[in-house]
Amino acid sequence: MHITSIGLSRALSVLLLAAGACLLPSFGHAQGVLDRLGASSQASAPAPDRARVDQVQVRLLLSHDSASPGGTLLAGLQIVHDPHWHTYWKNPGDSGLPTSLSWSLVGVDGPIALEPVLQGEMLWPAPKRIPVGPLANYGYENTVVLGQRLALPAGLPLGPLRLRLEARWLVCKDVCIPGEAVLERSVTVVQSMGPPGVDAPLLDQMLASLPLPSVSGRGYWIDEAGSRLWVWGALPLSPGTLFVETESLVNPAAAQARWEGAGLWMLELPLAESRSSALEQLRQSDRLKSVYQPSAGEAGVTGLAIEFPKAPARPDGLQRLSEGLTAQQDYDQRAKAMPGGTAVGSGAGTLATAVLFAFIGGLILNLMPCVFPVLGLKVLSFGSHAHAPAKARAHAALFALGTVLSMLVLAGLLLALRAAGEAVGWGFQLQNPWVIAGLALLFVGIAANLFGAFEFGTRLTQLGALDRGEGPWGALGSGALAVLVASPCTAPFMGSAIGFTASASALETLLVFSSLALGLAAPVSLLMVWPAALRWLPKPGEWMLRFRQFLAFPMLATAAWLAWVLAELSGLSALLQLLMAMVLLSLSLWALGLGGRWRALSALSLLGLVAVFGLRPLQVSEPPSSSPGAPASGLSSAEAPRGTTVTGPVWRAWSPELPQQLASQGKVVFVDFTAAWCISCQANKARVLRTDPVASALAQSDAVALVADWTRQDPAITEALKAHGRNGVPLYLVYSKGGGQPQVLSEWLSADEVMAALRKAGLARGA
Repeated sequence: MHITSIGLSRALSVLLLAAGACLLPSFGHAQGVLDRLGASSQASAPAPDRARVDQVQVRLLLSHDSASPGGTLLAGLQIVHDPHWHTYWKNPGDSGLPTSLSWSLVGVDGPIALEPVLQGEMLWPAPKRIPVGPLANYGYENTVVLGQRLALPAGLPLGPLRLRLEARWLVCKDVCIPGEAVLERSVTVVQSMGPPGVDAPLLDQMLASLPLPSVSGRGYWIDEAGSRLWVWGALPLSPGTLFVETESLVNPAAAQARWEGAGLWMLELPLAESRSSALEQLRQSDRLKSVYQPSAGEAGVTGLAIEFPKAPARPDGLQRLSEGLTAQQDYDQRAKAMPGGTAVGSGAGTLATAVLFAFIGGLILNLMPCVFPVLGLKVLSFGSHAHAPAKARAHAALFALGTVLSMLVLAGLLLALRAAGEAVGWGFQLQNPWVIAGLALLFVGIAANLFGAFEFGTRLTQLGALDRGEGPWGALGSGALAVLVASPCTAPFMGSAIGFTASASALETLLVFSSLALGLAAPVSLLMVWPAALRWLPKPGEWMLRFRQFLAFPMLATAAWLAWVLAELSGLSALLQLLMAMVLLSLSLWALGLGGRWRALSALSLLGLVAVFGLRPLQVSEPPSSSPGAPASGLSSAEAPRGTTVTGPVWRAWSPELPQQLASQGKVVFVDFTAAWCISCQANKARVLRTDPVASALAQSDAVALVADWTRQDPAITEALKAHGRNGVPLYLVYSKGGGQPQVLSEWLSADEVMAALRKAGLARGA
């Protein structure tokens, strides 16, 4: 009974907390209403004409400062969003709420008893598709003005009045925040309206941004069985995106396939899952209203307001031209076309190119130092299969299968995290200290096996075969191990191929990762099934034992590197934990290999290993604080010395706006997107960035070196990588003096390439 009471009380506490969380927004809204009522009674304290509310700045705009009784005014609400925040269009898309405006008049001595202000239809500029995970919203970022024409009462007394606006909106990024404001502007009532006021140019720009009426719409037809909406009109019409005004009718995030023929264009739009109420609304009107936004890059085109009548069937004889753009692809394309937007470097622009680049990148991965320990293990299996071709072929197929399956698991996890709203990319798992510690202990265990520490007994012999890639399960396991150790590396061609998956569909992403895995597995698999190569190897003998023991050292070197990565990510205390865990694991495996009563020591050592991490769980430590304008103190130890440097540059911490700011000040800006766990990044530093002539060039007075450290998860860096067609590090950018689009360098740097880019960017002494 006591336990039951405790459980019941806890459940009631949770319910009360949940109810309180639900009531808080309602209480806040009620309090806002009371505040507005109080404001109405205090005529001597007018509301301001602008306000800062959470992530937006709002301002009331008026076309004229004076008006006549019964006349009209053009009014508007200007919304300036913080970066990456957005508000919503009349149809918000998959989620959200449209902004609402309510107008009234207030006299100098208090509320006036007149007819209400007649509000015309809201004037909505053409929206954007804004991807949010697998969904999409329709709305606005940066600065937007929402307008409305107001008809004033005919019985207005001459003299001063105040026009009041009560605005409500929902602003969203990773979270959504309801916002509201009461704004007022003074208006003088006169016999005849005076000249335009100071806000007239902004409202004129708003009018110019409204979709232009178009009579090109010819019809719409709904295929409920096929879950498709078809709309068509008269050519010409350039490719773009259709925004349907009816909420919950179509899937906002889906691609819109384009058809053409017989003088017509036609779009195919997938219907939304919960569309019943939208279909009923459409049946009552038989008119489909929409806004068509041509693709980015067409100057002066603000969108077309197209209305489609209902048709008995869709036209025949049209040819499907394209699959259209998903919300993410559409959003990326518009972002690149904006002033100051980011250009994607040369890379994988189509699925076929991405698959090809991924395969080539996988081949090159075999030459990277992170994959060498696994290749060494495979050499051991070569020896045992050199004179058994059938066994070698089976082993090669299983190794390739293990590589592909493991890569698909990694791709699936990446897709799942993105769908949940996480900003992740290639190598994301090494931003988790538990993954780093687990890999380090795995390599210590493999090294102990290669030294022969626990090869006693049938089961232990099978475990050793798994570590060395022998046997069917060993072949699969070594393929998985190859994927694990390859993840910190990025090879040439691979960066743009993986970057393609940032805006690709799930199927396209899986195809690219499968191609990468096949490229990674191809050299080893081909060598194993090539009889001539196998015959070059000597027969199994003592050389295999010695070579096997030698391979333990690169395994330990990999474990040491992972320990350094953990120290960068979680601090020195975490490094001590991992080193103690390595000692305890080695002791446990050694005692296990001795057998008998030594197994008790093995078990105690494992308990000690668990206690090492259980008493103090691993966490990602906060990087040392640094301002964008100061030397980066939170960089990895592989960077240039903190604060000052003798021959190289002072590396400063990157922020999204800083490169363009510095470039506009006449600086050549070099940006290094890097991570402590990225071996390719560290190799480029040692070979190129920290040696002459590059280090001396970046240390010049008209050059600035910035570093974007992705060792810890950072959504801003992830977004910047994606904007440049990358899904992981390294990425190197060079901004020219005066700003503009940066040059995107290759993943595997050379001094000549960097110096040529710096000279092209305008470095004074870049020779």
